[in-house]
Amino acid sequence: HIEIGSEIHADEFKSYPPALEDKYKLETQTYDPNTAELHWIHTIISNAKAFIQGTYHGRPKENLQDYLDEFCFRFSRRYFHCKLFERLAIAAARSVAV
Repeated sequence: HIEIGSEIHADEFKSYPPALEDKYKLETQTYDPNTAELHWIHTIISNAKAFIQGTYHGRPKENLQDYLDEFCFRFSRRYFHCKLFERLAIAAARSVAV
């Protein structure tokens, strides 16, 4: 879902297909894993792995995208605790009865 001609910033991992360079402007850079640049990426990935392995241990891998979608949904709303009732009331008021 990336528009052709977009500029992509990535590491110098060798698995990127050469076709990427034909369609996109691929800017590569070597990242030091001990710097803050990748700290939060590593944190989010490790949290996602722990969530999926802990919650869905032994479940079929065909549903992996659904599990990742749920993790992203929960992660994006992790600070909504104080507004949870308000958001629920708004959602209920906007919903259409079936």
